[in-house]
Amino acid sequence: MIQPISAASDDFWITKTLILQNEEGLGAIVFDFRIYVIAADITYDYIPSTDIWVTKTPMPTPRGKFVIAVSVLIKQHRR
Repeated sequence: MIQPISAASDDFWITKTLILQNEEGLGAIVFDFRIYVIAADITYDYIPSTDIWVTKTPMPTPRGKFVIAVSVLIKQHRR
C-alpha cells in the first residue's frame, strides 16, 4: 500500500496528497525537484510545490521488477 508523501519540516511531518492509484512493484526517483513513480505501464509525476500528482503518458509495454536511474552529465568549461 502506498503511504502519503510527507515532508519533514520543523521536526514534524506534514501529510500530502495521496498518489492517484495504489500499485505494486513500483519504482520511484527524484529528478529536478519532482518525484516520478512508475508501475507496470503507469507513470506518475508528483510536483511538491503544488502538491499535485499528474498522470503521464503510459509506457508502450508494462514493466515489472525494474530499476530506475538518472544519468547526470557535468560539462566543464575551460578558459
